[in-house]
Amino acid sequence: MSKRRNETIVGVVVLSAIALLIIGLLWFNRVDIGRQSYLVNVAFEDAGGLRGGDPVTVSGFDKGKVKSIALNPAKPGVIAVLMVDHDVALKKDAQFWLSDASLMGDKRIAVYPGSSSQPFDPSQIVDGDRSPGLMETMVKMGYLANEAAQLIGQMKNDLATPENIKNISSALKNLDQASQQLSLMASQNRAAITETVKDMNKLISPNKEKLDSTIQHLARASANMDSIADKINSGQGTAGQLVNNKELYEQLNKTNKDLQALIADIKANPKKYLTVEIF
Repeated sequence: MSKRRNETIVGVVVLSAIALLIIGLLWFNRVDIGRQSYLVNVAFEDAGGLRGGDPVTVSGFDKGKVKSIALNPAKPGVIAVLMVDHDVALKKDAQFWLSDASLMGDKRIAVYPGSSSQPFDPSQIVDGDRSPGLMETMVKMGYLANEAAQLIGQMKNDLATPENIKNISSALKNLDQASQQLSLMASQNRAAITETVKDMNKLISPNKEKLDSTIQHLARASANMDSIADKINSGQGTAGQLVNNKELYEQLNKTNKDLQALIADIKANPKKYLTVEIF
């Protein structure tokens, strides 16, 4: 009886261990028993660390998982087969992003269901986009920093030649000398400059009202000139007609030509127009 009891206990322990193992495998692979889903094929240029069992999220909610990943036979890249929950209604303009799920580099597929009136066709392979993760961004920043360091080194080699250093030193020396000369001139003429400013203040202060009046007259004159120019441009008045009326201009031009011809004819044939009688 004791032996049979021991065998029963051993059997229960073994079965419990097997059950725990199966449950653990199902949990590790994120298998939900009884969960209804349909398959979606998404093409990515690079898997970027994506693995089977990684989550598929819609608006931040876990609504599926990655079933498998394989190389794309049609073009460079991979095809990820997604198991999407049956209650997710994808549209024709649905979008898929491969992004980071955590700072440790875990991946997920984020899904935008779309807003089109036409339904999604699960039999088609759709293209997905990839959002660069933290590690990839840091690697790219490292590359950029390296390239910047190389560029700075090249500029240093090209610019920091003995001749350029000599020219820069000479320019700085000349600039310092010019600054000293300006400072000396300002110091020497400070009294004269101060006196000139005082004289200008003495000249302006008594005549401030006259200056203000003159400025006002100039402003009014400028406004009148603008008004006259507007009237001329709009064809008002004699000047406006002369400037803008082409027919009047042509008539005046013709009259001027006729007058010049008459004067020339009088000079050439004065007897034709002048009659002198002697009594």
